[in-house]
Amino acid sequence: MLYTIINRWNGETIATQEADSLKEAVQNMVASFADLRSADLSSANLRSANRIIGPQRSDGYLFTFCIDTQRVLAGCRTMSIADYIEHCDTYADSAKKTETLAILKCLELLVAARGAK
Repeated sequence: MLYTIINRWNGETIATQEADSLKEAVQNMVASFADLRSADLSSANLRSANRIIGPQRSDGYLFTFCIDTQRVLAGCRTMSIADYIEHCDTYADSAKKTETLAILKCLELLVAARGAK
């Protein structure tokens, strides 16, 4: 079946994917780095999707953690939690750095709580 993910704000198509289920379609889209930040996934059952959905930073970037690859995905970046923490040192904006470090700590806690690491 062909699944289409639409923008929740303007109804435009974000991505389409051929899959057996909506869950599989979303997993494939995320694996291919589709930008689903504005997607309306309210009816998607993503249980056991092998991904931890973390907080969204105040500038709109949604942070997720892929259990298979042990990588954080946010915007166009994909890196380990440790590498992302180091990357935060490049931020000139201290509020952005503080918020990002808090999100990464949240992801670390969720990974540990779910026994995913």
